[in-house]
Amino acid sequence: MSSSSEAGSHSGWLERFFAAVDRMDSSAFAAHFDAAGGRFRFANHPELQGREQIGEGCAGIFGLLDSIRHELLAHWVAGDDLLVEGRVHYRRVDGFELSVPFMSVFEFATDSPGPIRSYRVFVDSHALFQTEAPA
Repeated sequence: MSSSSEAGSHSGWLERFFAAVDRMDSSAFAAHFDAAGGRFRFANHPELQGREQIGEGCAGIFGLLDSIRHELLAHWVAGDDLLVEGRVHYRRVDGFELSVPFMSVFEFATDSPGPIRSYRVFVDSHALFQTEAPA
């Protein structure tokens, strides 16, 4: 773990990153990744690699949603990696809402924070992808 000053230096980057996600801007999201092969894994979905595949995959997920909002609760720097804990609020286009905790791990290709080499999101989002809203 790092000092709180190191973690604090990542706050602005995290705000910009999650603002792109919450705007559901798949191009801005994908632009955060290393051009030479950044990787993204969301929950138990297959890993996406490269900016084009990441952008297309996120556009597909965003297409199911009316809105998404992240609450960032805490973050830690571990070497060149960044760990983020929070709560995410989804609203599907059919009105179904889901709020769940998440944990994310960012690995950077160069300086931290910099282009993302690997971004893994750990979240129980299965209800979001059900064809009918859970009772």
